[in-house]
Amino acid sequence: MFSQWPIRDSMSSCTSSWSHVSKNYPNQSMSEAEYVLPHNQSLLSDSKGSPPSSSSRTRSGPRQPIPKNSFKTCVSTHKQSRISNKEHKYFCTACKKTFVSKADWKRHEETYQERVEQYQCDLCSSIYFLDKDFVAHHKNSHRCISCADNVQCSKKRHVQEARQQRRTRTGWGCGFCCHFSNDWTERCNHIARHLERGGNTVANWYHSMVIFSLLQRPAIQLEWNRLLKSTCEQQLTLAWNRHSTGRVEGYPETGDAPQLQDLLEYYTPDQDAALIAGLAFDKLVPPPVPAKDSPMTPPNALNNDIWELMSNTVVADTILPTDAEYLGKWRVV
Repeated sequence: MFSQWPIRDSMSSCTSSWSHVSKNYPNQSMSEAEYVLPHNQSLLSDSKGSPPSSSSRTRSGPRQPIPKNSFKTCVSTHKQSRISNKEHKYFCTACKKTFVSKADWKRHEETYQERVEQYQCDLCSSIYFLDKDFVAHHKNSHRCISCADNVQCSKKRHVQEARQQRRTRTGWGCGFCCHFSNDWTERCNHIARHLERGGNTVANWYHSMVIFSLLQRPAIQLEWNRLLKSTCEQQLTLAWNRHSTGRVEGYPETGDAPQLQDLLEYYTPDQDAALIAGLAFDKLVPPPVPAKDSPMTPPNALNNDIWELMSNTVVADTILPTDAEYLGKWRVV
């Protein structure tokens, strides 16, 4: 029965969800075997060779804890992309993987980053984020007859039983301009316009601009502006280090402490907006020492309107701390 494990090739992995089978197939195969043999003898064929019935899906002993790496995203995966000679205009804003079509790009971020639903296997600790991957696992790894029925994936009984809603983001920032979105579809359309009409590329995406865009959420923006006035700041260098303020992979299920971007993206009205605005202020990267006689050129990450507003106060900078993109000085009025 162990020969029935599915092997996910590069073509299928490009158009479907990341699953546990695709990356560590041999190790998972043995892991499942070691679990099934001592714990689920009822899953094996009887002496006459007849297949087990769906009623024999029993498990003895407590369920194994969910591995922390179950919630890893596309940032830490290394799957081979489908080869195409067409222009890869779109890119994942998290892992920077490129795509030819808008639909592929949007589906990738929905599957690997947004993940509004999850499916947890009732016979082992496996977690999947697409119903079809869960069904394939239940059918091939646990010999589930019910999941093998010719029924639409979403209507299968075990799929409905395993479906769980996940905590989702409530806002997204743009890395090209200071635009905040509280709707996922609007966010994708906004970024697509930058790529399709504005000529922007992955090289123009700035993490610091993402943070600044997220600070435009109305409740947090009010506290942010109040904080700037109270500190008498007339000029600020808007820069945040990606490693100390970017997304924590797998948050919130991994239990790791959230960073600034997580707090801004998962913000809900019952949370303390002033506390988050204060953290954003504390996380600002100190301004760099300008290089002597260094020419000043407008950064590509800023659109024309923002650059026109800041160009008179930008400090020339040729040496930056790792992964900190400086957006220049912003005069608070």
